[in-house]
Amino acid sequence: MYSARLRTLERAYKNAEKNNKLYAATQEKQHLHTYQLQFISGLFENIKALDLAVTKHESEWRQAVLSMLETEIMNDLSFVYPSDGYQVSLSSKVSRGKIHINATVTSTFSNGFPGKIKGTQGRLFQQLVSFAALIGVMSLLGIKTVYIDEAFSGASKKNVQKLNKLLDSIRERGFNLVIIAQDTSMATELEANRMFLARTLDNKTIVRQEDYNGEQ
Repeated sequence: MYSARLRTLERAYKNAEKNNKLYAATQEKQHLHTYQLQFISGLFENIKALDLAVTKHESEWRQAVLSMLETEIMNDLSFVYPSDGYQVSLSSKVSRGKIHINATVTSTFSNGFPGKIKGTQGRLFQQLVSFAALIGVMSLLGIKTVYIDEAFSGASKKNVQKLNKLLDSIRERGFNLVIIAQDTSMATELEANRMFLARTLDNKTIVRQEDYNGEQ
């Protein structure tokens, strides 16, 4: 009778030992999964913090770029319209991964041009704004050679002289400007090499080159 009880007790101890090992293994797995979960949770929080930091710095960078473009446009406009006191304000928003820029222009002689720059403001005005924005972007990219086709084609003779001052200031900043224009008075007051192309009656092209001293 006692031997049967001992065998039963022995089996009970073996089952208890087995269950203890299973419990220990399960507890170890639980600690491992808890650690992994805490690591993932911490990583997620760090990623959120990093995402917020990136978004913040990206916003600051975008605002700095817009501020630089605003200054460039206002500075270039002042060469041709020195008494108009143009103030340019650029704003941006991100939609579907693309940056959309809106411009608002005000001046000393009007309350402002709401939203986009109006087409009625004048062709030269729009060309100047586009040119200034181009120079700003090229400067950001570190590109110093700019090709412009039919630049400022709507300028009057009076404005051409002011444009020459603007182009000269751009040249002094280290830019190489290659300008294609039908108006031969363009860049006459600049230290620039000029190339004149003309057609003969028999449809041949004549090319004449001059340096900034007017020598061929």
